[in-house]
Order: sequence, then structure tokens, then C-alpha cells
Amino acid sequence: MNKFFISRSLVALTFAVFLAAFIAPNTEKLEGERRRIAAFPEAPSKIRSISVKKFFKDVDAFFTDRFPLRSYALSLSISLQDAGGGSMDMNKCYKGKENWLFLGNSYGRCVDKLQGAIGLSGNTLKLYTAEYKKKNDAAKKHGIDFFVFIGPNKSSIYPEYLPPVVIPARRRFIAPLVDSLSKSGVQVYDPTERLFAAKADCLLYYRTDTHWNARGAYEAFADFGKRAGLPAPPILSFEEAPARRGDLVDIGGYTTFPLSAGDNFTAHWSVTPALHEKDGLITNARAVSEKTAWVFGDSFTEALSPYITATFKAVRFFSHGEFKAAMSSGHSKPDMILWIIVERNFAKSS
Repeated sequence: MNKFFISRSLVALTFAVFLAAFIAPNTEKLEGERRRIAAFPEAPSKIRSISVKKFFKDVDAFFTDRFPLRSYALSLSISLQDAGGGSMDMNKCYKGKENWLFLGNSYGRCVDKLQGAIGLSGNTLKLYTAEYKKKNDAAKKHGIDFFVFIGPNKSSIYPEYLPPVVIPARRRFIAPLVDSLSKSGVQVYDPTERLFAAKADCLLYYRTDTHWNARGAYEAFADFGKRAGLPAPPILSFEEAPARRGDLVDIGGYTTFPLSAGDNFTAHWSVTPALHEKDGLITNARAVSEKTAWVFGDSFTEALSPYITATFKAVRFFSHGEFKAAMSSGHSKPDMILWIIVERNFAKSS
């Protein structure tokens, strides 16, 4: 009788978790992780290995994001690990040296990519090259300059703060795709070299966040502007801001975490941009360039947006998934398109 009761209880609990994922209110965003909640994927139109794998991976993400009391479960898990002297879950978030936090392997397999456990070649490399080239060709038909703008992973800029067990590979995972796109005529900007040079002066990423800060974004965009033939952004200065509780604190499930000042900054313009927004179009009467731009981006766009709107005469911001609709819309086409994407998603593994 007891075994029967336990079995029925487990079945009921499994069904309840499954049902909760579908009836839970759609908050659209996981605020603590600064990203959209995963939607239930559409069935693949063609039964191919890569399509089926992606479908079930997206299904897994859908249920993971909607698991009941998700944030409390994460917090309890980390608390138990800390109490037992264990390390953080390498799949979600892991602790480096001097209380630096890094994103775990569940996000684009970024740890595997960092350590060279997986590579990029063959049909997968051809597939991603073709996807970017298709966007580049669509832009060219309208006389638009298309740029892929990579936001480097924090682990690529600050490997010295990684824990000893995480050893970066000699060649970055994205290198084959950058080379392939360059050969196919797609313009790719990777600010890693510039950020490596600039990090000696100040911190460019948050210790407890996945993103670059205001200074890191500025260094990247200013260097991009030089390469793209844009005028320098308006003169500005930076003021240190209070310590920031980053998204990795919540991803890691911490209720508290030691925060340190020195990685958060506020930008102050010498001449404030004259911005006006109407119907999704942001114009700037004091722009340093007469060019217009469309920006298709992810969360790495947030810190870049002040420098983008200060530079271009008119800007529209979109998510990556809106590219096709935007290109076929009646909006006046821009002079330039920026496809801003974080390194871990630039070349997703199958």
C-alpha cells in the first residue's frame, strides 16, 4: 500500500510540474537573468538531425525556465553546496578568483567552448556561415553596410580570474567562423584585442554579471567606429557608481554575495545628445554622423545603446528574430546594420 501511494504521488507530482509549466503566468522576462523566458518551440519543418536536436533542446529550456519555485530551488541548491564545502554548479554559474562569477555550461555550452571540448567545423561551420551571409546579402540588396558585432564572453577578457580547473583552449571556439565569414565577405568586428589592451586602465566587465559595463561598451564601440569609418563619439567622462548586484548572483541562486566597488560606471556627456523617439525611431539632432542605423541585438546591446544613439542621426532597435520582418517592412532602410551578439551565441553548438 505504501509503495502504491508513493508511486501515485510521484506520478501526480510529475504531472503537476508539467502542467504548471504551461499554466504559469508568462512574465516574458527572467529579471534576475536579464533575458527573455524561453517559449515553447515550433515543431521542425523538416526532420533533420540538427533540427530535431534543436527542438528538444528548446523544449528543455522551456520547462527549465518555468519550473515551479525555480529561483528558490537554485538558492537552496547553492546554499547546500556552500554548507558542504562544495563549489558552485558549473552548469549554471561558477565562482572564480576574488569573488568573480562566470556563466555556466547550460548557456550555449560556453565552458565546453572555452576549454576546447567542442569545435566548430564541417557542415556546422558551413551552416552558420551561410546564415550570416544570407543576412549580409539581404542588406547589400538595399545598399546597406552589414556588420556582425561580437560581445566577448567575460571569460575571454578576464581568464586570469577563472578558477584553476577551467583552462581556456589555445584557439577560441569562434575563430573558425570569424575566418570563414571574413573569406565570404561578411564584416565581423570582435573587440577582444581592444578590450585586452584597455583593461589595464579599469575594469570593463562586472564581477558578478555576464555583461560588459559602460566603460567596456564604450571601448568596444569607439574602436568599432574607427574601423567602420564613423566619427568619434561625443566627448564624455566616467564616474564610478555604487557596487552592482549582477545577473550571475541570481543565476547562481545566491541570496547574498559579497559585492565590491570599482566595476560600475556612469557616463557623463560634455554635450548631451538631443534624442527624440517616435514610432520606434530614435533621432538625434546632435549626432556626430549623418548616417542612420538599424541594430539587431541581444542583452549586450543595452550598454552600447547610448553610444549608438549619440553617433547616428537615426536608429531603430530590433531583436534578432525580427530581421526578416524588418527588411520587408515599409521603414526607410538605414545606411548601416549592426548585428550585435554575445560570443557564446555567435556560433551555437548543435
